[in-house]
Amino acid sequence: MKKIITSLLACAGLLAGATQSFAQCSPDNNVTETGITPTTLPPVCENISYDETLTFAVENSINGMSLDSIEVNSVSGLPDGLDFECGSGGEKCTTYPDAQKGFAINCIRIYGTPSTATTDQEITISATLYGNGGTIFIPYSESITITVYPSSNGACVINSVEGQVEEANIISAHIYDLTGNEVLESSGKSYKEKMTELPSGIYILRKEMEDGTIETERVFQQ
Repeated sequence: MKKIITSLLACAGLLAGATQSFAQCSPDNNVTETGITPTTLPPVCENISYDETLTFAVENSINGMSLDSIEVNSVSGLPDGLDFECGSGGEKCTTYPDAQKGFAINCIRIYGTPSTATTDQEITISATLYGNGGTIFIPYSESITITVYPSSNGACVINSVEGQVEEANIISAHIYDLTGNEVLESSGKSYKEKMTELPSGIYILRKEMEDGTIETERVFQQ
């Protein structure tokens, strides 16, 4: 995660407001630190619906200046097919310092269906911190990464590079639904073809390897 705070700039006249739609998300009010929570976006598979909420928290005072409000201006670097919206109540992308918490808090919803695979793509959240009655502002940004895994025949396995290399060494594969019921058993890599017969959803894949190890992964079936 990267953080950038630039120097104070004088602001004369009326400042433009955010143009995002009204928020559909709620921030995690249990956060105790500033920055982005969670610090890493969960991975996703291409052509699979995605919907995650980030909590964006900024200290009430920056560079010795007490803040009046924080406004999220943009979220750049999103993979193709993903969009964002943010806000607190009817204030869209603007939030205000909380004296009890010691920081201002807002939420940012990342949603959509990514259409292209990408690895560790950086997403930058850009905001403006207003102070001194709105006459001074500080550009501010936080970054986070996301990985979109490729899918094949509607199925996608989220795993590590090491797991992908060892794919040829699978002896058997067992797939379970989220209630723990086994829904498919297969030898070798043929589970990928058989998975296309399953209803759309999220499953747990348990692979038995030639060296005796067991690998467990989350599988999305479109």
